[in-house]
Amino acid sequence: MLSQLSKSEPLDRLLEQVRERVQDYFPDLQEIKQVRVTQSIRRAYSSIHWVTVYTYRKERKKLILKISDKSAAQYHAMKAIWPRFQTHPTWKIPRPLDYIPQESALVMEEIYVSPLLERFPWIFWHERACQTAELDCKRAGQWLRFYHDIGRRDVWAPLNSAGQWPGFNETLKELGEAGFERSICPVMHHWVVPLVKQIVTAPRPVSNVHGDYKADNVMINDEYVVALDVTAEHESAIDLDISAFLNSLIMLRMTRPVPLIAMERMRQSFLEGYFGKEDRALIVICFLQGIGLADIALEIVHRRRSDLTRLWVERVVGNGLEMIVKELRRLS
Repeated sequence: MLSQLSKSEPLDRLLEQVRERVQDYFPDLQEIKQVRVTQSIRRAYSSIHWVTVYTYRKERKKLILKISDKSAAQYHAMKAIWPRFQTHPTWKIPRPLDYIPQESALVMEEIYVSPLLERFPWIFWHERACQTAELDCKRAGQWLRFYHDIGRRDVWAPLNSAGQWPGFNETLKELGEAGFERSICPVMHHWVVPLVKQIVTAPRPVSNVHGDYKADNVMINDEYVVALDVTAEHESAIDLDISAFLNSLIMLRMTRPVPLIAMERMRQSFLEGYFGKEDRALIVICFLQGIGLADIALEIVHRRRSDLTRLWVERVVGNGLEMIVKELRRLS
């Protein structure tokens, strides 16, 4: 009981502070009755709470509270780009309302749209479902392009001018020790390792990167596309966000039977949404996807150490690498 009370106290204090500031967030809101948490998620480095504000006039406002070490940076980054998203009819981010330093809490207004993942079929990928998924991925690509264009200057820079990818050799060694020495590792050594110096030293367009742009951070309905967890903390190559989203599509196959043809259609639609008719630098994207899949595989098997997990990761990541190798063969 004492443990439960100690955990609830910081959240209670935070809710009280939010209640005191609600009318600063929403000046037209009157006679606050209650501020209540309706849902909570605890992650490794953050906790997220959905909060509803009730009034005696039966009005409601919904907020999101995110508590993490990066909340301050995220609030200031969102505040800086908010005017561009506020005036756009389609591409959105949650409105940043406040940062409460005592609790390291970011306060945002909730936007009522569906998670992208909920719009994907769990089992039956019939033609209409594939078309909807394609359109959603295209719009996700368009959102990312708009976001990158906000912070993009006419600057190109290499991923690593020293011609290395720090930690890559260690990752491959650990993958081998984890049981992937006959599957994932040979593919990486044959197709990805030889590209390191070529890719990381080539100049690429630079912008403020999202840093965690993946399918489960995208919300979509017929009117809006909303992205969560925007930080804009640092500038880097735009390809990092692109490859991260494409890898998140591949990893859908960890939890649902996505046909490879549907995966390819979603990939192409996302790239079309982002690039349109521009050069896509696919070799860079494929390289970064390979690096990213290796990291994902290692993270999963470290988190869940079992033969069944290893076999499933081997299958999903292996199929993803096959798609990437197919693209690399076409480009070579």
